[in-house]
Amino acid sequence: MAAIVNIPLVFGQRMYVVTDPTPVLVSSFVTAATLRLASVLPELMKSWAPFSSRAQSELPVSFKRWLRVMPGALSGAVAQQIHRCVIPLLAKQIEAVRAEVEEKGHGFFEVEDLAKWLSDLASRAMMVGMGGREWSWCQDQDFLDAFWSRKGPSYYLVNSFVLRDYGTTRAFMLTDVIGPIQGVRALSDTLQHKSAPSFTAPRSTRARNQVLERLSQWMVELENNPESHSKLSAVARTLFKLPVSQGWSTHDKAATTLIMLCAGLSNEVPTVFWIFVNILTRPDLLARLRREGDAFLHGSKRLPGRQSVGDDDDVFAMAAARLAEASLPGIQSSCHLLYACYQEAQRLATVGPVLRRVSRDTIIQSETGSFLLKKGSLAFLPTNVLHLSQERWGEDAAMFVSERPGRKDVERARALIPALRPWTGVDSLRPTSCYLRFFFSS
Repeated sequence: MAAIVNIPLVFGQRMYVVTDPTPVLVSSFVTAATLRLASVLPELMKSWAPFSSRAQSELPVSFKRWLRVMPGALSGAVAQQIHRCVIPLLAKQIEAVRAEVEEKGHGFFEVEDLAKWLSDLASRAMMVGMGGREWSWCQDQDFLDAFWSRKGPSYYLVNSFVLRDYGTTRAFMLTDVIGPIQGVRALSDTLQHKSAPSFTAPRSTRARNQVLERLSQWMVELENNPESHSKLSAVARTLFKLPVSQGWSTHDKAATTLIMLCAGLSNEVPTVFWIFVNILTRPDLLARLRREGDAFLHGSKRLPGRQSVGDDDDVFAMAAARLAEASLPGIQSSCHLLYACYQEAQRLATVGPVLRRVSRDTIIQSETGSFLLKKGSLAFLPTNVLHLSQERWGEDAAMFVSERPGRKDVERARALIPALRPWTGVDSLRPTSCYLRFFFSS
């Protein structure tokens, strides 16, 4: 089998798919300046939310401007502000769990649908972090349900077929069917968003319209109430600055918010789910993580004005306050095991492929030869193939290994950089280079 296969798609497009992610090939692929993400994303965004004709025509230029300004809006104190904003929400949720456990008296927390519970928790946390406070729509369960109902069943069927086989390393390369699958996905999006969507995907269309209506109400509130606008996070103010300056409609600004939510949660929720499942099903790992967390949150230091630990409620309040004031780099450097678990969950759960548009004819090198990618085509590197490469990660590549060999070894870690490409394939050790991954990971 060739390391890169050339597959014809529907509507006259062509895609080059990497099937054998060897080190030289991956390095050549991800460093090629002529393989560009910025030219692909605006087209994808148009299928996530129905923009006006004017906004659609201006979206490519606006997106390039966002790429320039957003990283600066997500560094240093701004990232810390997001962190502080989310911690009280998570603390409140943990308190609710504790209260239920104490009330029932059987020592454990019951949830009917763990995936939905974690999805709602992660969604609310991200929405609050982006918005700067817990706006009413962040608390609205109907809004959350509509948000996750806006995609048609064919979309999830396709994603599940391509992306969810964790049992083997190479079984889901599916080189012979990936082209038709991409065609089905493209056709699904076309039917849902462009060709009489109220007829071809009525449930998804109703859900999406419900989400956009709620976000439009929020936009009106921000437009009419300067005090509300002042409570936005720096991230949201930066996000809305361009649409406002260009005179976009309230609907288009709501659509901008929706694509931001879509982009983040598509990877955030799977990562949150799998890190919970992989930790909670390993009692020994859970115990070690608790010890690591206790040492970080309590240690030998006291918060200002506090002389003793006190009862359990006091301990929890201190831990939440200390965590809210902790820096993200500090958490990463002090909680090595937790961060390793996060990276491992990210490796196994990332659903976004590395997708690029070929801006001009490009030569991609591999260990066995070279490949010509023609201008205008799509280049596709499935992250699940890359993240489960036995050559990179070992024979247990398909398994969750909290302390995978090489993570602590600097040279080995650097060698693994090209093998971990979450969030559309940006360098995993330089989070500010991908503002979405940096924000939602925080």
